[in-house]
Amino acid sequence: MANIDIAEGKLKCLLDEVRQNLPTIISEEDAKIKIINRIFNECLGWSFTTFFCENSHENGFSDYILKIGDEESLVVEAKRIGILGVESAIIDKCRTLKISGTVLKPSIEGIKQAHSYASDAGIPISVVTDGITWIVFKNWVKGGYREKEAFVFPSLEAVENSFSTFYELLSYESFTNKTYSILFDQVHNNRQQLTLPLTAALESSDINILQKSPIAFDLEKIFNNFFTQITGDANSEIMKECFVESNESQIADYSLEKITNSVLNNLPHYKSQVGHELSNLIEGNVQAGIPPDSDLSVFIVGPTGSGKTTYIDRFFSKILDRNIREDCLTININCLDATGDISRITSWLTATIISFLEKKLFSEGFPTYNDLKGMYFSQYQRMASGYLKKVYENDKKIFDEKFADFLDKEVHENREGYLESLLHFTIHNRKKLPIIIVDNTDEFTIDFKIQIFQFCNSYRRKVKTCMLMFPVTDKSAWSFSKTDI
Repeated sequence: MANIDIAEGKLKCLLDEVRQNLPTIISEEDAKIKIINRIFNECLGWSFTTFFCENSHENGFSDYILKIGDEESLVVEAKRIGILGVESAIIDKCRTLKISGTVLKPSIEGIKQAHSYASDAGIPISVVTDGITWIVFKNWVKGGYREKEAFVFPSLEAVENSFSTFYELLSYESFTNKTYSILFDQVHNNRQQLTLPLTAALESSDINILQKSPIAFDLEKIFNNFFTQITGDANSEIMKECFVESNESQIADYSLEKITNSVLNNLPHYKSQVGHELSNLIEGNVQAGIPPDSDLSVFIVGPTGSGKTTYIDRFFSKILDRNIREDCLTININCLDATGDISRITSWLTATIISFLEKKLFSEGFPTYNDLKGMYFSQYQRMASGYLKKVYENDKKIFDEKFADFLDKEVHENREGYLESLLHFTIHNRKKLPIIIVDNTDEFTIDFKIQIFQFCNSYRRKVKTCMLMFPVTDKSAWSFSKTDI
């Protein structure tokens, strides 16, 4: 209340000056400079930088438009003292009067003028004043503004006696918080007060917490377990079976199946000896025939909680043809498991995908030495025929040790290269299509999402025969579409 108390003190000083000089305030410009400007600036806290005068409209020029930031908030129509009139015997306090009523009939032209300016500019509140009389009304009201009440201060005494209302309606501080809405709602949306006493349905003495019976404690555990299963929170099969199909999901089913089929048709299907296949990894990769800029990134877009993850699980377990499904290897990445540290996201993704592939591709959960030898057979041949040829010919045991050192560095130090080798192994050895599904990226920043998308696409371009799927919210999809990537 400190601000309103200071403002009231300034108003009293200002009104003393105005009353002494009232005979000299004759024209509209006099009223603006000596009363209206000073009340808005000194008492109501509006900086002169918020004043915009003589604004052009389709039907004329408004005297003032007051702005908060870039938002036009208030129209003020100034008049010469004596033009406005309030035909009422009570002029020393604020009143709420119907705009189309007889009391405000002398002021109706000024009110219409202010309303037309405000309607043209989309401004919520209008003020008509000659510095002495102040009429404040809301421009958009159900039923029309003329059929509703305005706050009317017929005199300077009314402004002084009802200053708290005047301040809450028109001060910069209150206008920023839109306090005027509360005051107008109290006038325009008044409710009939109930006069009959209310009677409680139950007496306080009858309200008691019933004690559970011994059997209720046992039943609670049973029911809780039963209904938790029904919700499907811990049962993905129920979620898949209870998935509600829509036109959009059926279209997506068809589109995804078509895309998956198209990619699978480009996998190398030739059958030959393992050694031959491993020695021709690069040739087999080229034979896949998928250009690196292929449109193999799929976005599943929907609101939060719409079942995007459930839809994907259901698609690969229920909808996709079984023969095609068996040729796919889905790699599920849940970004909620990430720390959110952008500087470490690529290393986290690399380790996560490697761990997943090792468990899916190898019965032991990791590749044996022979598996690694097969994965890196082209490097093995290069070393045996190249700079380690003499070692290979003279002492194969030492050569194998050097190759083992090479494998150790590849697996533990060159993690990105190792991941690429695993993906090639998936495609060309196991004849499966890797499908990387990255979920729950919506909780992170756009930079985080871009890094993940760039990371996944770089591997898609390296191995060529690979699909990416990103279930995201419509908000994330929109923000993502604005980036250069």
